[in-house]
Amino acid sequence: MIDYPAAFENYRIGRKRQIDTVVVHRSQGAAPWRWFADPEAGVSAHVSVADTGTSYRSVADENTAFHADNYNDQSLGIELTGYNEDPFDPRQIDAAAEIVADWVVKYGIPLSSIIPHSQIASDKWDPGSNFDWVDFRLRVQNKNKLGGDSVIPSAEDSNLLVLAAVGLTAILWMVLR
Repeated sequence: MIDYPAAFENYRIGRKRQIDTVVVHRSQGAAPWRWFADPEAGVSAHVSVADTGTSYRSVADENTAFHADNYNDQSLGIELTGYNEDPFDPRQIDAAAEIVADWVVKYGIPLSSIIPHSQIASDKWDPGSNFDWVDFRLRVQNKNKLGGDSVIPSAEDSNLLVLAAVGLTAILWMVLR
């Protein structure tokens, strides 16, 4: 991860609340880390991920980035470069999932608390409709073999469900024939 510090005006030292949420953003352009370094920007995120998968640290986790209005004090922000309507590069998604998986383990964040910016800001719609939440949470879950409150079934659970369905179909076929 490359350090590219945000301007001091764009974040606050320390936190007022315990970290319990990750907010996923889409930058609506390239290189948001450069924007965060501008003292007049008024915004920042903890980490940005370029479409190549290269990540940039702008604000330390223990500090409060200005990225999510009322959620700033309790959340970590990850900014993905690009525009909402554009497809995501798999390298970017994989790198972001790796970072978020580390946060989930380090801070005990439930997978259900990895949320889009649009969920907490009615005037935003990032990261956009091209962001595959099921795939992303699965990647996060699989990075560290996470358990807990998974919002998606694991591959093993899915296989068991398929086997159960096949078995039930076979039983029904035998009974009804």
